[in-house]
Amino acid sequence: MLAQGTGTGVYFKNTSAGVEQVNFGALNGVTAASTTPSLDNYSTYSIKGTPNLVKEPTSGTSTASDISVIAGPRGTVAAINFTVLSELATAAGGTRSSKYTLFGETGKSLFASKAADLYDYIDTTIYIVGAASAATLQLPVRIIRYAGT
Repeated sequence: MLAQGTGTGVYFKNTSAGVEQVNFGALNGVTAASTTPSLDNYSTYSIKGTPNLVKEPTSGTSTASDISVIAGPRGTVAAINFTVLSELATAAGGTRSSKYTLFGETGKSLFASKAADLYDYIDTTIYIVGAASAATLQLPVRIIRYAGT
């Protein structure tokens, strides 16, 4: 997967009346900084956040929690997205990438309401690590390709 992150001109704040002022802008592709030596088939990307400047409004009926669920001191926020490799995004009639067999499963029924539909998928994990705090979050991600019926 290729990472995308926030660029320049990003802000996440509110006015004293509680009006949100949020702009993450268009997400930009990020170049891999390195591979992760302790994990096979992983790359490291660096995505810059922006300060979470949401404060409790001094007027109006809004509260800070209307914009940010973080109570108390806030750190940074960022927007991230991922683009899968084009070989993993082929249509059902197209050629299945061997990566589905190597790293995942093929031809599986995943949804009870659509039991006849078959899918290929790869389960992976995105690790988010704070640059200053070293706090870590693990996000499970499933890449799914419709394989047909």
